[in-house]
Amino acid sequence: MRRVIKHILIYLVSALLASIVIDVVFQQSKIISGLHAVINKNGTFFRPNTHTYFFNEGVGIQYTNTEGLVVYNPDKRETWNLYGDSFIEALQIFQRHHFAQTLAENKDVTIRNLGQSSMNFESMYARYFYAKEKYPANKHIFFISSDDFDTDDIGHFLALPEFDSLNQVIENVAFTYQETIQRRIERRFYNSSLLMLAKSDLRQVKNGQTLPILFDKLYFRFPEKQRYPDLVQPKRVFNLLQRLSQEPNIVWIYRGKEPMSSRYRDLFKIAGISVIDLQKAIEHQKPSVSYYYHKVTNTFGHWNREGHTYIAEFLANEL
Repeated sequence: MRRVIKHILIYLVSALLASIVIDVVFQQSKIISGLHAVINKNGTFFRPNTHTYFFNEGVGIQYTNTEGLVVYNPDKRETWNLYGDSFIEALQIFQRHHFAQTLAENKDVTIRNLGQSSMNFESMYARYFYAKEKYPANKHIFFISSDDFDTDDIGHFLALPEFDSLNQVIENVAFTYQETIQRRIERRFYNSSLLMLAKSDLRQVKNGQTLPILFDKLYFRFPEKQRYPDLVQPKRVFNLLQRLSQEPNIVWIYRGKEPMSSRYRDLFKIAGISVIDLQKAIEHQKPSVSYYYHKVTNTFGHWNREGHTYIAEFLANEL
């Protein structure tokens, strides 16, 4: 019995040591990073002075400055801020291939990326009022899609209660993230590359990616048709739009995968806001390979490198 217990202990210790060695190798060889985001009272941001190595739909490398921001073409006279979700965050490609890098060089401006995965419209709204004082810019560019007006899948960003007057809008922005022991422990664990990889794998399984991953190029995948949820609390959305319509230097870009619904268009029109329709431009482009398709993983998802190249060209003419 002692011999069995001894062998079990040796196995467990060996497995632990091997896992630590593999984790160090993964981080040092830049295969995958540990946790790359931090949460504070102003929202979720990247870790400062960090190289992030990400592999999901595609392969991406990003570098943040001392303030945890990805900045393209720094130290120019004019600066633009980007706000949006994971399409703007764009961890699926190298930083040098991001549309903002090409756009910044084309326009000879500095661009800050204030996008963050899972950001919805309310989160962008709050981040703008945080950033416009801390990171002043000549242009503030909002990238929106229909699902950004839905708050059902956001559990730790912002909650804005109903309000009737515009002077209540700013005061009622409340960051609702609660630091719990469980979340604190999770962040410690996710500093491990192996655990981040396991978390990513689990998400892929939950999203029905098991067969595509196992069969790789032998698995034929049809392009996905996203179904956006109905607009929630249009009164609140309209109040936010009205408030933002009073702010100078805001540019609105619709980046959804499907045409913008008439319901959303009406809200913007009534608020006196014009929207650049990136989705329509991509649809009319009719590329030979979808801008949402990643060859390396045989998946449709965020913009690929070719998509970013086209978007940079399109926005260079629009902005």
